[in-house]
Amino acid sequence: MLPVCLRDDNERMASSHRHPRLRTVLDALAGSEQDRAVRELIDVLGGPPVSVSERLIGAPPVRSKRLRFASGGEVFVHDGRVSAVILNLVPTPFCTGAIDLSEWIPGVDDESDLDAFKRALGPRWHFAGGGMRCFPVPGGYVRLTVRRSRLVSVVVSAEDPKLGCAPEDEDCEACSGIPVRAPDGGPDVDASIEALRSAVSAGLLREETSWVPLADLRRLHDSGLMAWTESQAVCRSCGRALCLHLPRDAQPSLEYLPYDAAMRRPLEPIPPVALWGDAERIAAERDGMRYVDHEPGRWFLVERRGEPHLDARYSAGPYVDDSVLVRLDEAELSAYRRDGHDALTALAERIAGASPWTDESPYRARDLYRGADGKAYRDAVSAAIRNHTWIAEQRRPR
Repeated sequence: MLPVCLRDDNERMASSHRHPRLRTVLDALAGSEQDRAVRELIDVLGGPPVSVSERLIGAPPVRSKRLRFASGGEVFVHDGRVSAVILNLVPTPFCTGAIDLSEWIPGVDDESDLDAFKRALGPRWHFAGGGMRCFPVPGGYVRLTVRRSRLVSVVVSAEDPKLGCAPEDEDCEACSGIPVRAPDGGPDVDASIEALRSAVSAGLLREETSWVPLADLRRLHDSGLMAWTESQAVCRSCGRALCLHLPRDAQPSLEYLPYDAAMRRPLEPIPPVALWGDAERIAAERDGMRYVDHEPGRWFLVERRGEPHLDARYSAGPYVDDSVLVRLDEAELSAYRRDGHDALTALAERIAGASPWTDESPYRARDLYRGADGKAYRDAVSAAIRNHTWIAEQRRPR
């Protein structure tokens, strides 16, 4: 009997031979538009395309060409090579047709469940960005795009979708205009920082406070204290993370990444503000939240103007994980002065056990995250603890 891994590989190989149209797509991946396999794909999609658009993505720039076909198919070409193909199962503003999926992958259609796709493509699959399911197949990956509980497209790509952004997001109106480019094609750093900050202010992007704040990026980079500095902002529309990266001894870059991949990029701890900030920035840090202590996975203690605040984590069932922020009262402060770290662990346990998400909990009314200034408190705490979180430990350069 074959080992399971070899049996799975053989099943996927056999599956690809049973699906000649899918094989046509996979054979075209990484090919140029002049290659025979790509010309065959364009013919199968009913070419020539009804529209062709081009744009530069990120910096250093990737030249992306998007070919749309009346049949409902789309082909993406990055720097002259096919990177992905979308089979739209419902009409789009640019493609009035819709692909009949059963003609491309026999045994499935737009109503099929996961088990049907496992029978057609093989049992091995994993999650990609946005919770979409992805099947590795010989020569590429097949991702299922579901919107409002309906399968709307199948994306076939050369790159694992966990590692790269969805091709359909390249034209996102909220974020695709960044970076601002210098004459050499690289990012104009100051103009790009301003563009990101403007998009954050307009509510189009969300700044990731666990990274270098955009307001500090240039000054911290110029200090030379870090091998590289990086700010990140996440698009509220398409979910991509925009990573503006400033190495000390190399050219700056701006990369679009899936959120999970962006969060795991390396970054060394951010040095104390006193080493690189001006007088105004140092004063702002002194008046803001600062990290004091924490228990991994359970609580953080932060302080503002001598007042300790506890960020205590809780779980409300299998799908809700959050935290509350309470200012220590006199009894809690006295216990902390007496018993230190252990007193805060006991307090965090009491808070979690008191169901702080319910109206009956004595901690709900004290939760500063629920007040009018809740977002400001969350941002301040996130900035104070950014060097001490679990994800910060994971991204330390090894």
